[in-house]
Amino acid sequence: MRTMELAMKLFVFLLGAGVIMINIFYKHVSHKIHKTLGPSLQEYYSSLNYTDEVFLKRIGIRPPGPKFSHSIKYPEGDTCIPGYAKSMVTEINPKFNTNLPLFVKKGFREWKGLMDDGHDNLPFYLSDQDCKMADQLLELLPSSSHPVLAGGGKCRRCIVVGSSGLVSGQNLGSTIDKYDIVIRMNDAPVRGYEKEIGSKTTFRFLYPESATNKEVDSDADYIIVPYKSDDLAWLLAVVQKEKPEGTFWKEIGETLDVDPSRIRILNPQVARRTSYDHIGMMNIPTIGTIAIVTAFHFCDMVDIVGFGFQHDKPYHYYENKTIEGEFEGLFAYFYVIHDFAKEKEYMKDLIRGAAINDLTHGYEV
Repeated sequence: MRTMELAMKLFVFLLGAGVIMINIFYKHVSHKIHKTLGPSLQEYYSSLNYTDEVFLKRIGIRPPGPKFSHSIKYPEGDTCIPGYAKSMVTEINPKFNTNLPLFVKKGFREWKGLMDDGHDNLPFYLSDQDCKMADQLLELLPSSSHPVLAGGGKCRRCIVVGSSGLVSGQNLGSTIDKYDIVIRMNDAPVRGYEKEIGSKTTFRFLYPESATNKEVDSDADYIIVPYKSDDLAWLLAVVQKEKPEGTFWKEIGETLDVDPSRIRILNPQVARRTSYDHIGMMNIPTIGTIAIVTAFHFCDMVDIVGFGFQHDKPYHYYENKTIEGEFEGLFAYFYVIHDFAKEKEYMKDLIRGAAINDLTHGYEV
């Protein structure tokens, strides 16, 4: 009997120890998976020393920006101060290249750093094949200077409109339409949402997978952000009214019923500098952050609206879907491609440093 009791106690002890070991192993594996795929991707990059200042300088990436002890006050009202955005952004990021060409145009092959041996691929560089497609496109896209980009001495206030559900119920449409330049992204609709996000569009940034909205913005220029070679091939096809082919991560727009003179190709160096110099990372930046950095080049004042998100609000103002719902799996995928944590810190740097003004307070600081 004594032997059976000891055997039973030993069995219970071993069973308990086994459960503890399995639990420890599970947490270890889950933590590693979470670090790689989940919201803490920033921790994963930290383990690779991507945030180490010496390492970042060695590979040409900007170390984290200045940490302000308190927020600097952004100018109130409709005030427009010439050169304000460039001045404030340069203070935050001294590496800001204000002379960077924004759009691919004839003579682009002479631009230093656009084609780089060993790194000649989009979204940051152009390969030989990319250059050939760009040459073809430039023959089809008439060179035209947008009045806004031509300057003229007028102080220009710009607003970059995001798609966050944070704009819902804010009735900011009339405010947004008062800006000199209104920048929108992707397939975010305007019609039917004018009360919330206005009706004016000066520039719309997009790529094949986000060109699915059949509604065309009146008088807007379309800025194509090429993330891969197939994106240039797509543009070449739709401009020539042909069926586009290639590999894409979701359904693409098969037409783009826009006058070719209103289509521009963003210089890949803008995306690279957004990632390396501004945010300080190696990931691909989101199109929203790219649009904001592009605006710094030709806007005197830059405001944003509809950026950031809250888990209890719709992810997009035009869809009743939340991150916890239908976007959860897609969000996990995007965390591998982008680095939302890094971009959020960069946006908070801009807000603290009064380089931009966030009308919907998506980045509480």
